[in-house]
Amino acid sequence: MKKTPIYNDELPNLFFPWALKVSEIKDILFVSGHADVKLDNSSANFPNDLIGQTEFILKQISKSIDKAGFSIKEVVRIEVTLTKKVTDTQLPELFELLEEYLKDSPVKPAGGTLRFIDRLIGKECLIEIEFILAQ
Repeated sequence: MKKTPIYNDELPNLFFPWALKVSEIKDILFVSGHADVKLDNSSANFPNDLIGQTEFILKQISKSIDKAGFSIKEVVRIEVTLTKKVTDTQLPELFELLEEYLKDSPVKPAGGTLRFIDRLIGKECLIEIEFILAQ
């Protein structure tokens, strides 16, 4: 799989490209939205803690990626959904954490719409993350 970032000189330079061309694809992995939920689905492991939840989610996603025989370097798209409890002042730390998680990827994935919704399935959950990967 080959990833080619497409940048736009008229838009800000963020930690993701504004478009991403993916070619020579063999396999695709769709990672469903992950939220911070306990095994019994009763509540969050890190109630109302954005960074704790994000770290937990990324560890769980990493397990799915590894189990499928993929690598974090093969992420081509990331989608993030937040609840309205998350404030603008929390976003820089969240973005730093996501950037750190993707640091080994020479070409960063395309970023989907950052959505803010009233709530997720777990009322203590603040964030849900989904990935698309390609080999």
